[in-house]
Amino acid sequence: MRWFVMACALASTACAQDAVNPVQAANINPTSPAQPEARKNGTSTRDRLPAEPSANVPKQKRVLVTMAAEWMVDPTEKKAQIVVELVPIKGWYIYWLNPGDAGLATQFDLEQSGRPIEQTTRMPTPKRKVSSGDIVSFAFDQSTRFFLEPKDFQAAQPIVVTARWLACAETCIKGEERVELVAFDHRPNRYSESIPQYGRDWEALPVKRTMKWNKNQKTLVYVGDEGTTVSLFPHVELFRRLDGYDQPYCTNNRCQLPAAILQNRESETRLWATMQVKDATSTKAYQTDIAEGYVP
Repeated sequence: MRWFVMACALASTACAQDAVNPVQAANINPTSPAQPEARKNGTSTRDRLPAEPSANVPKQKRVLVTMAAEWMVDPTEKKAQIVVELVPIKGWYIYWLNPGDAGLATQFDLEQSGRPIEQTTRMPTPKRKVSSGDIVSFAFDQSTRFFLEPKDFQAAQPIVVTARWLACAETCIKGEERVELVAFDHRPNRYSESIPQYGRDWEALPVKRTMKWNKNQKTLVYVGDEGTTVSLFPHVELFRRLDGYDQPYCTNNRCQLPAAILQNRESETRLWATMQVKDATSTKAYQTDIAEGYVP
């Protein structure tokens, strides 16, 4: 109890809401009432303490996820992108856009002069993790770069980037941080030094593509090229429809999904998935709508 009081004194918001069981995390509202002060220069390192002691978290404040942000221009359409790098410490991980059976998706917000800025977020392909109780999660356990494309922003003004995540090991701790990024027009010279590294990560992002699925009795089947290995990571709506269906969905170059996922679906409902295709020399990732790719 003494440790809990100490943690609450150090944390910036109510501690009781910060440390959660990974399974319980599925029902948490990701919006936190308190916003941390923005850090300048594009870097930040801040996490909150758990409400109870854990073998993986000592009784002193510990940074579980570091955050940095920087501008780049995408090599494809020459648009401004904000690259946010999140790095969980060893043994911990944060979640993809679909956390899986439990957890919270990593989220980002942009603000300029007190005005919210609309943006689109692109995430790389996650890892599939299975924890005790056969809980499946889609997560990142290493340095990961997320690409945010701001819409209708002022290139001559700074922009504030907010990231929210749930860091998990044996316990889970919500984290949130804000960093103030210099104006796009005033970005430092070191920006140019990051282009090769960011360019490689940009090229590895999933790109939209229609993948052909055929129906075999009550099963949808995708068959990749001979010698490839295919993995499938369902987005939220598809994952909901796959509830109860055994994972993984793919073996070698062949993927199978129940045809029932197409039932009771409005015409505008998309069944997005990220599919990763590996061969002997390369790894490609695609964002695909299963319904669009289905050939009756």
